[in-house]
Amino acid sequence: MRIKKVGGDMTRQTKNISEKLVDTVANRIVIPVTESTEPALAASLTLFVTVSNEQRTVKLPIRVVDIATKLGLIVESLPLDEGLDGMLIKDKPNQPFKAVYNCYQPTVRQRFTLAHEIGHYIRQYQEWPVDKITAEPEHRDRNSSLGFDPNEIWANGFAAALLMPAPIVRKYWAEGKTDADMAKKFEVSESSMTFRRTNLGLF
Repeated sequence: MRIKKVGGDMTRQTKNISEKLVDTVANRIVIPVTESTEPALAASLTLFVTVSNEQRTVKLPIRVVDIATKLGLIVESLPLDEGLDGMLIKDKPNQPFKAVYNCYQPTVRQRFTLAHEIGHYIRQYQEWPVDKITAEPEHRDRNSSLGFDPNEIWANGFAAALLMPAPIVRKYWAEGKTDADMAKKFEVSESSMTFRRTNLGLF
């Protein structure tokens, strides 16, 4: 299924930014963000330059592994400790970052975790020196959604906007689709879908 990703002002804003600032470095796409960039805009731009086609549409469910790969990340599925959903780590100099998710988790949780780690990478690590490693990994666990750390809040907002683009959610809601219906199409948990819908002011 291919559906329009963005529309109106957001489409034009995203297109203008991508044409001016998106660059390719060492065969990877760099997403231009600052500390003040809203996660929804960063997610929209990421979709635009990684998985949208010439008609500016995307295929559902969002191909989150493809996005990570185009950003230059290595994606790994590993058996992690209980309560640890995933991590972002650069453990070797002159090697890419690794986005790791817990192979024991359900697919919908794995997808959100990977999108979350992509958010961390885009906001915090795109300009990390290639010859340096990270002191400790960014990790997502059960506390990541509690809303204490600004970077965690941003990464969660990014992940939701990446996997459940607002224009498509609004379109489906206007058509009368339920949270369960939409969760299946976006391949996310029903609870994540409900949270996204309410955050968009759809009641």
